[in-house]
Amino acid sequence: MVSKEIINSFNEKELQVYQYVEANKEKAGYMRIRELAQACDVSTATVLRFVKKIGLENYNAFKYWCHQQEHTATTMYHTKEILECVEKLDTPYYKELIEEAADIIEASDFVIFVGIGNSGGIAHYGARCFSNAGTYALCQDDPFYNTKCIKGNPVIIILSVSGETKEMIQQVSGYHSKGCTMITISTTSSGTLCKLADLTIAYHIKYRATQPQTDFSSQIPAVYLIEMMAHELLQRNRDTEAV
Repeated sequence: MVSKEIINSFNEKELQVYQYVEANKEKAGYMRIRELAQACDVSTATVLRFVKKIGLENYNAFKYWCHQQEHTATTMYHTKEILECVEKLDTPYYKELIEEAADIIEASDFVIFVGIGNSGGIAHYGARCFSNAGTYALCQDDPFYNTKCIKGNPVIIILSVSGETKEMIQQVSGYHSKGCTMITISTTSSGTLCKLADLTIAYHIKYRATQPQTDFSSQIPAVYLIEMMAHELLQRNRDTEAV
């Protein structure tokens, strides 16, 4: 585990390395330093600074550390992993993303939360949470909904664990073709749904499934991010009313 204090000490490039490694520990453990640097779009010197900052002596020690950190997909409830993930969201980096998301939402007419399966349930909660904060929001959990009839200037908030759900990609592509502004909340920053979005907030937690259509990945980080956005919007709405 990398502590909150160390995460806060990372510069922008070091944070890129950290986020990549968090999402690809197994793969990173087998990569040469130049390969990792290229994957993160940074220099090898940045990778070495990152290695030193997390308390490791050299790159070989880092590769061994990656292997130790590997998690296997299982249905066991990983309380520690979830708590660590949520703790990482309470950093200046994520607070800036939340503020950026709030800026986008404030410039829109209304919000549509989009998700299917487990993410569909969270989409319903997100819409209610935003509405309670004074920002009009709806939920769309039907991947076959006709997006061509959409009017106004909405922000689409996409909820997807993998960022690669086929039905979601088809629907979101419809919103994209209509010129809608989109924010994706996902476990990855490189999925197709993330590439379609104007802003991605990735929370990097292990994907867990017992069958292809059965997802046991925790939604707690996604809920936490939604509530962070709702509280930011609530404060802004109160400030506006006070003027």
